[in-house]
Amino acid sequence: MALKDGSDAELDLDKDEYITKACVYFWKSVQMLGTQKWPEIHRCYGRFLRDLGDKREAIECFKRAMEIDTANKPTKSFEHLFETFLQMYEEEVQDLPNCSSESVDENDHKVELRVDRLLFEIAYWFRFAVKKYKVLDLKEKDEHPEASKVQKPDPKFTRSYSVQTDIGNVPSTIDIKAKEAAILFEKHTRRFSDEYKTAMAHLCAYFESVTESYSDRISKMIQQSASFKSTEDVEWNTIMESWSRRRSKLSQHSGIASCPACGNLTNKLSYSEPPEKARNEIFKYDFYVVYPENQREWVLYSLIQKLEGVYGFKGAINDRDAIPGDNIFKSISHLIENCHRVLVVLTREFYQDRWCMHSLDKAESHSYTKKRDNFIIPIILESTDVSADRFNTIICLDGVEYFDWDKLVRSINQR
Repeated sequence: MALKDGSDAELDLDKDEYITKACVYFWKSVQMLGTQKWPEIHRCYGRFLRDLGDKREAIECFKRAMEIDTANKPTKSFEHLFETFLQMYEEEVQDLPNCSSESVDENDHKVELRVDRLLFEIAYWFRFAVKKYKVLDLKEKDEHPEASKVQKPDPKFTRSYSVQTDIGNVPSTIDIKAKEAAILFEKHTRRFSDEYKTAMAHLCAYFESVTESYSDRISKMIQQSASFKSTEDVEWNTIMESWSRRRSKLSQHSGIASCPACGNLTNKLSYSEPPEKARNEIFKYDFYVVYPENQREWVLYSLIQKLEGVYGFKGAINDRDAIPGDNIFKSISHLIENCHRVLVVLTREFYQDRWCMHSLDKAESHSYTKKRDNFIIPIILESTDVSADRFNTIICLDGVEYFDWDKLVRSINQR
């Protein structure tokens, strides 16, 4: 397995000693990166783990690579991440019960929950990639070029030393690379639609089920990128209809509902099971997350998945860990008082959410009365002036341009 050319050479699994050494060296190379952005290292480590059969750990490596990759580079991280995602999903779908059956067995129900959690995670990262590589924005510019034209300056106000040209606006190198990345993205999507038709049809059906214009545009983009006309493909439509019927049946048994504001599914299908025990030896939870509703998917499919699935922390969020029937004020207080750290996800919407502000007030009060230093860890996901006033004495984790997971883990582990 070469680091430079990225070739997919298969491993000789008989040589356990060499494989063990490779695992150690790969892990050390990742740890030594620090704040250096080398997505190639994470991709190679992910491919190594995938070849060993550990798809979940490989997925986390590919996620990290895609996060730190620049948006105008070739989309290798996206390709590896989604190929692994779709392989894993196709394997899980084979265990699904027959949707024609009226009864729902408990074991079948658990399988359906596990499959849907994975689909929701795939959907989040597909949307993340679409936004990162500006696929829809560039498609709109191609379809409506007149809307993206820049008005030429008036010759009267043009300085004498300006160079006049008749070739119009020349695109920058960054724009050209971004366009190339978007084209590669669609190329990968087209291949995925051919090779993983079931998974891509389910993904398409999911985006259609979410009453949000952006998700609807993604669904249409997937179908348009397919090498066949998916709207006329009998097998594709049959798979989508089967997913919709199963979703309807599952909603009757699980109480699935859609958020009236955003249309996102709000049931506990989306929540992964936390570890049984916390890593710290004092509190029930290692961390509690305070976040606005518009960052729910990032918390579920990036933050929680990483901290619980990879690092083994036990987290708490209201939607999953609050006890139904409890007073919401008591529930928030209970979770805050029984956690080692409070992670505060800061965006512009955070300060407009009354439950976020109440949770923050409670966390600050608890930190002051119990004299718990380093109790609150602010995470800035969007640039906002308000956060500077509220947290002027606390060092915030800046995740606007680059999210340093290692720094967050060290902050949670700090005694």
